[in-house]
Amino acid sequence: MWLQLIGWIGTALIIIAFAFKRKLAPAHAALINIVGASLLGASQVADKAWPGVALEVVWVGVAIWDLFAAFRKPELQPKN
Repeated sequence: MWLQLIGWIGTALIIIAFAFKRKLAPAHAALINIVGASLLGASQVADKAWPGVALEVVWVGVAIWDLFAAFRKPELQPKN
């Protein structure tokens, strides 16, 4: 039961990150995706749903890439 709840929370976070993509800062959207995909992936590991686990691993990887990209943007760099 707890693992299903964790999976549903992860799913909700991923949907929220997508639905509010234009209103959230890119770093915030990436962090929400990382947490959501991690929670959903954890519930899938417990269920031994390996194709879903693979998808969530990729999703977390893309979100981490987006997080780093958000901090590499010129407007976020310190001014000399």
